[in-house]
Amino acid sequence: MLSAVAATSSRPLVQARGHRIASDLELPLVVSDDAEKLTKSSEAEKILKNMGVWEDVERASDRKIRSGKGSVRGRPHKNRVSALIVVSKRQGAEKAFGNFSGVRVVDVSSLNVSDLAPGTQPGRLTIWTESAIKGLETRMGEAPV
Repeated sequence: MLSAVAATSSRPLVQARGHRIASDLELPLVVSDDAEKLTKSSEAEKILKNMGVWEDVERASDRKIRSGKGSVRGRPHKNRVSALIVVSKRQGAEKAFGNFSGVRVVDVSSLNVSDLAPGTQPGRLTIWTESAIKGLETRMGEAPV
């Protein structure tokens, strides 16, 4: 779990997963606690655009049909993952950010390794709220984050 959390702050690992982020973006991404209270997708879109991660959300919304040898019956589409938003409490952010394909909102108390490293590949693009980081520190103990 600690390795997966640490990988969210490594630019090479995040880009190796295929996430598209702005070149001047500094990881880990931390936003104010006001993001937890958003209920409208238009407000969430503005935040993602201002942070420089909107291109990655658009990348995840492009669904490609699998073809050829690697196709699986009953699964013509591949679901891509984009940003993971970690909040301290669910106060409506899941409604605002949940409308975007590939974006997932999870509270820090139920955060697990499969959220941070889907498909066992660490380095998912993760956006933390300030109070979620404090909650993570209390959950993990005195371990460095």
